[in-house]
Amino acid sequence: MSIQATGQGPQTTGWLLLLTLLICPYNINAANVDRTIIANPESVTLDRSSTGRWQALFRANPAWITRQIAYLETRQNELRLSLLLARLLYRGEPWTRRDNDSVGAWRWRQDTQEARHAILRSLRAYREPVVADHLCRYLTVEDDPSLVISALVTLALIDPATARTWAYRLADPRSANPLPGSASASVRQQALHFLIDTRGLDAEETRQALDWALLRAAGAERNHALRLLAPGQAPELTVATVLRLAQEYRANVADPQGKQGLVLAIGNLRGQADANLVQTLMDLVVHGERAVATTAATALGTTLLWDAAVAINDLAERAAKDPDAVVRQSLTAFLLRLDPLSVAADAPGNGPWAALAEHQLLLNRWAAPASVTGGSAPGTTTPP
Repeated sequence: MSIQATGQGPQTTGWLLLLTLLICPYNINAANVDRTIIANPESVTLDRSSTGRWQALFRANPAWITRQIAYLETRQNELRLSLLLARLLYRGEPWTRRDNDSVGAWRWRQDTQEARHAILRSLRAYREPVVADHLCRYLTVEDDPSLVISALVTLALIDPATARTWAYRLADPRSANPLPGSASASVRQQALHFLIDTRGLDAEETRQALDWALLRAAGAERNHALRLLAPGQAPELTVATVLRLAQEYRANVADPQGKQGLVLAIGNLRGQADANLVQTLMDLVVHGERAVATTAATALGTTLLWDAAVAINDLAERAAKDPDAVVRQSLTAFLLRLDPLSVAADAPGNGPWAALAEHQLLLNRWAAPASVTGGSAPGTTTPP
């Protein structure tokens, strides 16, 4: 009675069941894995049509890889997962080759990349623990960056907790059991991104991987890690990165990636700054190139809290005489917060900087009417 009341008869129910089976075909016998096939792919016995397609996956210069895999998944319901894992883990020679065909190890590996990529995509439909186990085994031998990243994505879809553990082994080559994929900077970048997204910066594994990226790596890998951080995150590592890159910059050994990394790291600084960091940034303000100097001036003038004595003579001279108008404007704005009297003295009589200097003096007198006379360094709060 209830079926008829909802307008669903037995025939409708049967169609719904069939539709469900068509949409979710991989849940049937998905956990059946024949380890004999994985150990020896040539030992499997299939029907004639499937055998040809199975052997095609092991030929040099394979063709129609995706089609062959789709056919095997459709026709070999009981063995499809075993077949996929067996081809993924196979590291031997091609099964068939012509007498005059000299396929080297590198060429054979390139020829089979498409097969491995297609298999990794197909495995994402099998949400079974046994698949995760074999993916972990695969990660212990694979060093191709694109395949390693694809395997990690597949593992994350099947077993997120296990994927986080293996992502750390990929992100930090100093880990106890580093994986072959950790030798690739692109793999380390993706693994670090995955750790930050899934574990957060408070996790020890994430901090270790970030320490590698910021303080041990260089170039694009370090800059990628800096872009993953929001302003104020990982302050100890960010400060250490600034000090390291500033030292390289002053020694004239920083490459363009190093200069870009210095700008990115300074832009991420927030909170309280000690005297060493303040002096380092002041040196960059006075002697740095446009991007470095203006970013350091912005950090000292607006985003950092500091209480340290600094000399402003060189700053005032550069703010007045630098040929770059952008540098002059940025440094004058910073100097305005440190010593508005000097800006008022050097600015034209009724110009905008003179008006801003007068306004800053009024703000200072309002904030501390008994002590502010201009020319003092910022206190423990950022100047207004």
